[in-house]
Amino acid sequence: MDLLLIDDTCTLCNKTVAFLSLRGGDNLFQYISLFSPQGQELLKNYGFPSDYDKSVVLIRNQKAYIKSDAALRIFRQLPGIIRFLYVFVVIPKFIRDWVYDIVAKHRHGLF
Repeated sequence: MDLLLIDDTCTLCNKTVAFLSLRGGDNLFQYISLFSPQGQELLKNYGFPSDYDKSVVLIRNQKAYIKSDAALRIFRQLPGIIRFLYVFVVIPKFIRDWVYDIVAKHRHGLF
């Protein structure tokens, strides 16, 4: 089972977990708060600072993915048409991450 480290103080993040859960995500991911002892240990093990909260972190096959790489890999694992959002991987990473960063920067105010 993949690990999904989330900012559990973020409404958008919590809504995303609820969205994933409705689509079978509970069978695919173990959700862990970035700020929990387990989350802090995982951040440390994968070379992130303890105050990292700029992105969801997907740990899959012993590799950490962040920002748009994480989001697209998460969508790819879900059943149904949503998995086809993975096609956006063809967009250059710097553009995908730029869009991700805009949403992440305003995530607390938007939701």
